[in-house]
Amino acid sequence: MLVEEGYSNGSAGELPFMIIIWWDKPSQVYRFFTCFNSDQIPCRVRGTAHWEGDTFVNEYNHTENDKSLKWRDVFSKKTQDSFTLVAGTVGSDRKFTPVITTKYSHGR
Repeated sequence: MLVEEGYSNGSAGELPFMIIIWWDKPSQVYRFFTCFNSDQIPCRVRGTAHWEGDTFVNEYNHTENDKSLKWRDVFSKKTQDSFTLVAGTVGSDRKFTPVITTKYSHGR
């Protein structure tokens, strides 16, 4: 199990968050649970994740304006102290369109 507490301050504004990821052995997937300190984004299970080589990918549906969109979180360039997250939509043609890129650094 991985528990990550963090804070983002970017184009979406200030956003404290917590993410919990665990391996669901019977289903053979990682479960992805998020809590954002925001009225619009409450705590919830947010997709299932898997490895694609060295990249960790979480896939989920997100509703905007009463329309359900498929999203992907792509975690890459991982080091002991940092990683990059690219979040974006996946179209009906399965093409990934990046929307948000965030570089996370862990303070020491």
